[in-house]
Amino acid sequence: MGIDFHELKALLGEIVAALADRPLEEHRAFASVNPTAEMVAKFVFDRLAPKIPPHGKLAWVEITEAPGCIVRYAQD
Repeated sequence: MGIDFHELKALLGEIVAALADRPLEEHRAFASVNPTAEMVAKFVFDRLAPKIPPHGKLAWVEITEAPGCIVRYAQD
């Protein structure tokens, strides 16, 4: 096991909370890029990866935009 689910849930909650309560276009992370699902997945990945314990590794982040519309971001 790389990380406890409850810990991961809390980390994701912090990251996603930064995007809540305002249009994504108004967030500074998307000031120079269109806030597509792909860019939101990258935003989450970039903030979550450094918080994973040293013995683990974040492989990818998937975001579901709508039923059947899923984007996966993985850093090369």
